[in-house]
Amino acid sequence: MKTARLSPRLLSIIFFVLAGDVAHCAGTGVVAQLPGNPQAFLKEYCLECHNAEKAKGEVRLDNLSLRIDSVPTADLWQKVLNQMNSGEMPPEKSKQPTRELKANFLGALAETLMVARKSLGDSGGKLTLRRLNKREYQNTVRDLLGVTVDVTELPQDGSADTFDTVGNALGISSSQFESYLALGKKAVEEALIREKAKSQIQKYHRDSEEFVNKRQNVLLEQHRSAFSKYQQWMAQIDEMARLPEHAATVQDITQRMGQRGDFKAAYYTEWHRLLGKPATKDFGYNDASSITFFGRAGKNNAEAIEDYYKRPQTESGVYLGSHLVHNQEGHRIPDAWPPGEYVYRYRIAAADDAPWHRRFVQFGVHRGGLDNFDLVSTHEVTGTLAQPQILEVKVRVGSEPNRTFSIREKRRTKRGTDNDWVKEAVAETGHAPIPMIWVDWTEIEGPLPPKPGTPAPVSLLTSRSDAQGAREVLERFAQKAFRGVEPDKEYLDRLVSLFEQRVAHGDRFEAALTRVLSIVLASPPFLYLAEDGTAEKPHLITDIELANRLAYFLWSAPPDEALLTLAKQGQLRTPAVLQQQIDRMIASDRFQAFLSGFLPQWLGMDRLDFFDFPTDKHRHFDDSMKVAARQEVYETFAHTLRSRGSFATLLRSNQVVVNG
Repeated sequence: MKTARLSPRLLSIIFFVLAGDVAHCAGTGVVAQLPGNPQAFLKEYCLECHNAEKAKGEVRLDNLSLRIDSVPTADLWQKVLNQMNSGEMPPEKSKQPTRELKANFLGALAETLMVARKSLGDSGGKLTLRRLNKREYQNTVRDLLGVTVDVTELPQDGSADTFDTVGNALGISSSQFESYLALGKKAVEEALIREKAKSQIQKYHRDSEEFVNKRQNVLLEQHRSAFSKYQQWMAQIDEMARLPEHAATVQDITQRMGQRGDFKAAYYTEWHRLLGKPATKDFGYNDASSITFFGRAGKNNAEAIEDYYKRPQTESGVYLGSHLVHNQEGHRIPDAWPPGEYVYRYRIAAADDAPWHRRFVQFGVHRGGLDNFDLVSTHEVTGTLAQPQILEVKVRVGSEPNRTFSIREKRRTKRGTDNDWVKEAVAETGHAPIPMIWVDWTEIEGPLPPKPGTPAPVSLLTSRSDAQGAREVLERFAQKAFRGVEPDKEYLDRLVSLFEQRVAHGDRFEAALTRVLSIVLASPPFLYLAEDGTAEKPHLITDIELANRLAYFLWSAPPDEALLTLAKQGQLRTPAVLQQQIDRMIASDRFQAFLSGFLPQWLGMDRLDFFDFPTDKHRHFDDSMKVAARQEVYETFAHTLRSRGSFATLLRSNQVVVNG
């Protein structure tokens, strides 16, 4: 495969972003001031609404400085630029500038804001210590230990100008270090379990049809029995209702219940008023409402199971349908299997009569209950009953108790939607949804060996169970945790001393070592992207610091061995080498972290989560579609970048990258 190369424009943009708010160059000395006579433009088209008296929207432009030398002033001019670019200002009914006049004003303003951004962003070599944000912390622990931690309880990532990588917005309190200690301890424990296991790859295989068919047959008889009892009960009520002594009661019930939407069901629940009424307990129910509900449900449920068995190949596989039949195929990774990456395999097919929108499945975490389903991914089923496909889905599990993953036909994931699906189908077709996705068997295999190029986790094992063994582990662990920076001898001495104290108080070797390793994961050299800011004058960052900047910018993760080796050899700054490394990093699968981290903030894609599409008009737009829509943006951007496209190409492109 040919390595993608960056266009000069994108390369310059990458280095502009990479420099970020820490510019290691001399102060520019440039003053950002609007040229010409912008006051005349503002007076003609803006000051009628934004003067001292009106200040519409609490914005005054009559006293706005033309010298952009502060962040508040720059923010206000940026709002002017945005409002005029969008066409919202001047208002539609107000006097409008000519296209040429407006373009000239906006062009001058945009250029001045670019100068102001560079001037205001130049710190003169002073550094802001920046904490790892949540995704960077998670990825760093993953590369270091080979485990994925849950970061929901960590300090919130503050944002400045909507981005979560600005040092000033990524503070931390002393109390929050406890969260890092606890999470680090859990990560080390999980990594030790994984490393000590050294087990062979395990495999689980199951053909589910025997179990499912046995259960379905039992349910079918129960549903038929419930409906039969309901029919018998109704027949006795109908017979009693014909008696003369019940004429007035029958007339009253008929008049009142006839106004209900579901007349027939409500009608029979009122017959408790009849003298000598049939006792519901004789039919196995406590009251009329219960026998009505379960009896009528028994009819629908029995019909759904009967329809299920009309499908082909139910004796050699299972179908995924609604909750009335077999709504999902769930399998648990055994507790004895160590943490790691596993693959779920399904031999799967779509029925020949399946419409296009029912040829998709969702894979997710099943947490019990009808709709308690956390979506992980969605997949198109291209296999047929004659030629099924093998669908593979990889998951990473830790030591958490919930290890059950399920596959089901694609549908909305909110609570109650399974019932809604059934009701909609009954209203349209007179019966429950006919199952369309067939599963022959399910396999689970793992833990899988790491993919080529995956960072090798640091080893936590040693042949010695004493202080010297602890120092050996701590030294290699801290060196990798600190991303190429050698830990101080005094720092290691204090950790070893703490280890010895824990052992003296009764901790076993592994427990004491785990405690001090978790301290490393809560220490500033690990939690912060630190650079030397002690020099009085601006200076070049070191090659190691450059490697860290590149990695956390493009991967949201620490540099790999290739990048660190070049940095230690002093070659990374060489233009040809640097270009080759950027190409390599963007071509890597790990670049997905940049796409999913930068693009949602840059484009404000969180708004997609607030859209609630009316299902009556957009029946197939669900959570799976939202995930696909978001991923479409990621992949389209990545394709443009990797194919040497420019931002102009991205904005004007008539092509997108989509899935099924």
